[in-house]
Amino acid sequence: MSSNISKLKERMFYSMETFTAIIMQPVYNDLQHIVDFELIDWIGCLNAIGGEQVAQNRYLSKVFPLYDADFWRSLLVFANNSFSTEVELAVKLQGKKYNVSVKRYKQTYITRFFTDAKNSASQLYVKESRGKTSPSYRDKVTGLYNYSYFQEILPQIMEKQKQSLGLVLLSVNGLEIIHNLLGKEYGEKYLKSAADLLLSAVGKKEIVLRMAGDELAVILPAASCEEVKKFVQKFKDCCKRTKGYFKTCLLIEAAFAKTYEHNLNELYTIARYKLRQNKQINRNRIRVDLLKSIRNMLASEHKGVSRHWGRLETLLFKLGKLMDLTAKQLEDLKIMAILHDVGFLKVPKGVVQKSKILTMQEWQEIKKHCESGWRIICTVPELASVAEAVLCHHERWDGFGYPRGLKGKEIPLLSRVFAVVDAFDAMTQYRVYRQKVSPLEALDELERCSGQQFDPEIVHLFCQMMRREELNKKLEREREKLREIAATKGVNSKEALEQSKLIDEIHNEFNKFKF
Repeated sequence: MSSNISKLKERMFYSMETFTAIIMQPVYNDLQHIVDFELIDWIGCLNAIGGEQVAQNRYLSKVFPLYDADFWRSLLVFANNSFSTEVELAVKLQGKKYNVSVKRYKQTYITRFFTDAKNSASQLYVKESRGKTSPSYRDKVTGLYNYSYFQEILPQIMEKQKQSLGLVLLSVNGLEIIHNLLGKEYGEKYLKSAADLLLSAVGKKEIVLRMAGDELAVILPAASCEEVKKFVQKFKDCCKRTKGYFKTCLLIEAAFAKTYEHNLNELYTIARYKLRQNKQINRNRIRVDLLKSIRNMLASEHKGVSRHWGRLETLLFKLGKLMDLTAKQLEDLKIMAILHDVGFLKVPKGVVQKSKILTMQEWQEIKKHCESGWRIICTVPELASVAEAVLCHHERWDGFGYPRGLKGKEIPLLSRVFAVVDAFDAMTQYRVYRQKVSPLEALDELERCSGQQFDPEIVHLFCQMMRREELNKKLEREREKLREIAATKGVNSKEALEQSKLIDEIHNEFNKFKF
């Protein structure tokens, strides 16, 4: 031990006139968390913090609790994390201010107290701005300052300046649902994209923080009210220009104080209140932006899914209008087109994309996607009306569906509507486990399963609508042929007259479908 300490002393290159130092080793509890430090050696402590007291107690917890609780807490956070091997802190001991440097060499810690420090809080701010921030004051995900920094360090800096102050607060809407949809990695990526966007808009004097959850903040020291407004507009312009799968849904509000009479917490409270009001006013736009972000992310995970959503949205809207559904029901069907299979993100890809017959265990995994999707959607209050319909979209009219085994009109209406349209689209598109069929063959299959798998009334209406559409397409094709015949052989030619007769027959059949 003594040889190791000697080597550490040699590496320190210290001057007894500028600082004192303590060499110590951690003390662990049963959970292997550092709870204290045993003092191994102390250098020059007599004048600064009382060398006799250090020698007598032997444990750091006996020396500091009466002097600086913040220093003690920050030291434990640093020691119990592996962000860095060095940290710098501000501390006040016996009425004097110090800059404290803590270095870790394997299991040994060296704490140095710079006794010539005159303004430790300001010095700490300068050092942190150069990238040497204590890990206890940095957010792990974004690398920005955190709420602890906002509460403990910033007030010291702002109190000394006593100048005007602006606080801009942002809400990264949809962070929770994205975290639940694609997992922690994608949730963090989404948050980082918002943080990077914010950093691209700030200058050297602004301070950027992650406050809590989905909130980011910018502190604008010594800024006028007009400068704060300009920053808000500058950031909004940045949001309009941003592109990519992780385009963020952001709301922004600001608070301003001419002097430091209003502390940071008061400004934060004002900005949060304004942000809540903003969310209430713009909740419909937020909902749309959130769906766009979810759509982009899911599309990035699964090729071709956007075309599937587009076809479903079109058919669901047409069928819904025929059924005289309300505007809210039509909107929910549109959301279902995007989110109905979101639960598959919780199912192994190998199972979802398997081309061979599924085993019983794999089939059970597939069936879980309804409940998984329901749980995910329930995390977003704005989408609550869709959750139940997503949960039940694989129920059957005869009661042999899943996950609840509901029967007939026990199944939510939107689930019954969606089941018919989704089955039609699935049959008319290629799948890894089967070939596609023609639209008319798919309609025949729907009618065959009417009253068993599907609601017979909805099947009847949908099949009429689709057969009418197919006849309309056929009618347009035959009319195009007639135009070609007329151009080449004449309007009164035998071929033209026969083609006209065929068009009349199709038209008469088309008119039989009345709704």
